[in-house]
Amino acid sequence: MKLLTSVGLFAVALSLAACTSTVENNVNNEGQLAGGELVWPKMEDALIPEGIFPNLENLSKIGPGMTKKELYNLIERPHFSETHAAKEWNYIMKFRQADRSVKICQYKVLFDRDRVAQSFYWLPEDCLNEKFDLSADALFPFNRGGVNDIKPAGKKQLDTLAAHLAKKGSKYKVHLVGHTDYLGSDAYNMALSQQRANSVGRYLVMKGVNPANITTEGRGESQPVKRCDNTGSPAALRRCLAPNRRVTVDIKGHH
Repeated sequence: MKLLTSVGLFAVALSLAACTSTVENNVNNEGQLAGGELVWPKMEDALIPEGIFPNLENLSKIGPGMTKKELYNLIERPHFSETHAAKEWNYIMKFRQADRSVKICQYKVLFDRDRVAQSFYWLPEDCLNEKFDLSADALFPFNRGGVNDIKPAGKKQLDTLAAHLAKKGSKYKVHLVGHTDYLGSDAYNMALSQQRANSVGRYLVMKGVNPANITTEGRGESQPVKRCDNTGSPAALRRCLAPNRRVTVDIKGHH
């Protein structure tokens, strides 16, 4: 009976050991990665392989010093077979993007000897970031850039963006970069690109976005995304250069 009990206990211990990923061997007592690289579990091995859409406001509250109970209350239990004693918890999280696509990421929390969260990692590392362009031609009439110049279709785009940012919680930054084509002088294009970035930022603030979360920049004609042959008509050239007239939205997420 004692032999069977010992074998049974060993099997249980082995089972529990198998429930945690090998990264635990590299986690020190302070809850930091002690050496080597992070080891990520395979998503298909998760208890919830499809992942979840987390509450973004709850996610923004996570930080060093949280207990496992506090973490559980914010994002619930880990998505893999990890015990309360495990040095790490792993999750699969899904995020709706501005274009309505869904980004799927893995999230890892490392704990210290007292089971207090200390380190946090994303796969990919830029999981909470987004970057995309808004057409300046859709936002503004040609050669215009004031907030009162924004077209109805442009306002609709920015309303959608403001609503998207509102769902991200409070810990994010959005950097708006205006760009122009090469028609006009360098100085004029630089001023126009800055004005358009500022106007987009002002409109977002009018729609409830925290101004402290917004920065703006104008880069004029310095970063074209399309080159055009100027041997055609002025109208054809302007149409060809349209992709260069844009406002880049660069969102950096934090938790």
